[in-house]
Parts: sequence; structure tokens; C-alpha cells
Amino acid sequence: MLRRFQETRRKHPLAINCSISDAIAQEQQLLKPLIDYADIILNTDPLTVHDLKKFVCNMLAQKTKRVMIVSLVSFGFKYGVPAESNFVYDVRSLPNPYFVPELRSLTGKDKPVVAYFAGQPVVGEYRAKLLDFVLYSVEKSYEEGRSFVNIAIGCTGGRHRSVALVEYLAQHAPDTMQFLVKHRDILKDTAR
Repeated sequence: MLRRFQETRRKHPLAINCSISDAIAQEQQLLKPLIDYADIILNTDPLTVHDLKKFVCNMLAQKTKRVMIVSLVSFGFKYGVPAESNFVYDVRSLPNPYFVPELRSLTGKDKPVVAYFAGQPVVGEYRAKLLDFVLYSVEKSYEEGRSFVNIAIGCTGGRHRSVALVEYLAQHAPDTMQFLVKHRDILKDTAR
């Protein structure tokens, strides 16, 4: 416990006019009567923070279906990558609806753009591989101990390709994940 308090640089709540080691000893004395009532006594010294979280979740959490929260953000690279991103995917290599005059003013949420993408074999292949990798990455993040992940998908302006792919991923969320969708730059440059 002493090492943990030193590593985290947090003040022990009982260390008002004494050292951390004296505060820990005082805490142990205060908690001694509770040991007789304890069902589980755990020495946390050899555990990492992640191991301790797993232990607590396995022993104490109600057996409910786990749900990982995944923030899916579409963005335009010309406006910068979202700072809070854990994973960033660049979809600028896909065909761009911006260069199709009748699709230019639309977004990746509009049916004609969705249909355009559906007609592009490379987009279908890309979507399938991206979905597989996103689900795999989120699962691995959960196993690491995370309960929330930010995924950013970017194209040039953040109106067509990234929006369409975020919408596609959101429609394919498994029961173990809740996707929160945000289209950061969808309304920028609407005069184009």
C-alpha cells in the first residue's frame, strides 16, 4: 500500500499529521473489526490495477450482460483529428462522392450517397474489413480493462465517406457494444 500511495502521489485520508506508513497502520487498526465479517480477504500487493478491476468485477458485479461504450466520430482531416481518439481510420482512399456533381451537396447519411457506396466493390470490401477490425479492437480494449473507446473515422471534409462508414458501423453494433455516433464536421463547408 505504501508503494501505491507513493506511485500515485495521492494523500492517504488519515495522513493528516503523520507519515503515510503511520496512516496505513492506523487504517489497519480501524478496519480490524471488519475482518471477522469479511467473506473475501484479498492481498492486492501482487495485482495490477487491471487485475484488481477484473477481480472486483468477477466477484462483486451482478451477472449482467456487459456493454462496451464506443464513441464513433466522423471527421474531416482538414479540420484536424479529434484529440480524444483511441483509434483513427483514414478512409480517403475510397471513391469520393464529392466529385460526383449530384452528390456533392449531400452527406454520407443521404440515400443517394449510400447507394453510390453500395455500388462500389472496393467500399463493400473496405466496410467488411473495417467492421471486423473495429470489433476486434474494441474487444481487446475491453479485455485490457477499458469500458469506453473513442474511434474516429476521417475523410477529407468529413461529409461523405467518413459519415457513411460511421453510419454503417453503427448499424452493425453487436449486443455487447453500444455505439454513440457523432458527425463532427458534417455541416462544415455546406456552401461547397
